[in-house]
Amino acid sequence: MKELFILLISLFFATGCGMQRQQELMQKEEALNERELQLTAREKAVQLKEEELNAKVQKMDSVLIKDTASFYDSTLVGLWNVKMNCTETTCPGSAVGDTKTEQWSIAYSENKVVAKVLTNGSLVRIYSGKYNGSTLELDVPLSDSAQEPKALMMVRLQYTAPGRLEGRREITRTEGCRIIYALNMEKQESGKTFKAF
Repeated sequence: MKELFILLISLFFATGCGMQRQQELMQKEEALNERELQLTAREKAVQLKEEELNAKVQKMDSVLIKDTASFYDSTLVGLWNVKMNCTETTCPGSAVGDTKTEQWSIAYSENKVVAKVLTNGSLVRIYSGKYNGSTLELDVPLSDSAQEPKALMMVRLQYTAPGRLEGRREITRTEGCRIIYALNMEKQESGKTFKAF
């Protein structure tokens, strides 16, 4: 009987210790869960801050790119004699082989390249765009003049020799047709008058 009593007391203490240990484990588990929730909240806060920072950096980069998108090239500035030859068309009133001559006055204004187009001494349009160091890209937003129907005009030119630019001019009219011209430009020397190639 004494043995049974000792066994019951041992079992009672063992059960009591086991319950206390289980309670301690549950408290530790709750503390770990609480820490995990706090870490998750901190990670989310850090992620949000990182996204905000990335957005600010991207915005600053885009402003910087806009500010430096156009290289200054003094050899572009001046008067240019321009000859255009139609190489492709789907528009009525124009044909492959049509030619035009113009004079362009190219300058820089507010970090953009501006080309004023003169025909017979009259200003007919103004292109604006950028020079990236190798390619001059100009455009005219939708125009609607008495001489020409509504159209988007884009020009891409590259130097082929000092004082010579070559490229293309693409006109896309609102009705869906387009005209492509091959452009040859030669810089006019100071004091010389306009020549038509």
